[in-house]
Amino acid sequence: MGAPENLTVEAGNAIEEAGLLIGAKRMLEPYEESRECVAAYQAEEIVKIIENQSKRVTEIAVLMSGDSGFYSGTKELLAALYTVWGKEQVRSRVMVLPGISSLSYFCAKIGKSWENAELVNLHGVQENLWQAVLTHEKVFAITGGNAQQQLRQLTEHGLGEIYGYVGENLSYMADSVQEKITEGMVRELAQKSYAPLSVLYLENPAAVSSHLWGLPDESFVRGEVPMTKAEVRAVVMSKLRIRETDVVYDIGTGTGSVSVEMALAARKGSVYAIETNSMA
Repeated sequence: MGAPENLTVEAGNAIEEAGLLIGAKRMLEPYEESRECVAAYQAEEIVKIIENQSKRVTEIAVLMSGDSGFYSGTKELLAALYTVWGKEQVRSRVMVLPGISSLSYFCAKIGKSWENAELVNLHGVQENLWQAVLTHEKVFAITGGNAQQQLRQLTEHGLGEIYGYVGENLSYMADSVQEKITEGMVRELAQKSYAPLSVLYLENPAAVSSHLWGLPDESFVRGEVPMTKAEVRAVVMSKLRIRETDVVYDIGTGTGSVSVEMALAARKGSVYAIETNSMA
């Protein structure tokens, strides 16, 4: 998590036995005065350091924040090591020790279960938080440093009345950086600013099905432009089978009714709506 007290005993022992620690500066700070440390967080950079130092140091520990299987740099590091050493050698030389995830820690703090929650990562990734909240009763989100912006967008999309929690600097208790948990209506939370290290837990008891195909025709501003009717849209969407990460082009968009439905389906992707009629 960041605070040394949250380390598992197994991870703590591995750090004690290591002759060299590698990781982001935030991870290394508790050990800088007593241990040999090298600051690095890019997978390729870490592999180079390991290659250069492995003849001198027999045990090397790479420190990652949180759980190694939960939006962690561990995945990229293992992939980079596979390329250099091969899978068999990685499996014989590398041990992965998972820690406590921000999800597990935060939900324990606020007294919530996270089973069946939708997990959203907004850190350097294109993701649609408001749709996740619209279609799930529970959503946990890693904000990527823009919690206030995400909360404002939820409010702008009509989700300001749902209840939420913001966790800042989880596990930190130093004078300069302290853990803080704030709760309230999303519209109220959107008025405050938050630390870059923040996560969200959002509750929407009125969540709707994620399969919103065939939105009512009156949902769209039409004017004199032709529009694909709801029944046809429902069939089109069923046939297209758009996945969350797809990139889709709607050429000859018209009213945009199909584009909107495709955008709801491609939450982690993109939809390009192309139309030459300026009225459309």
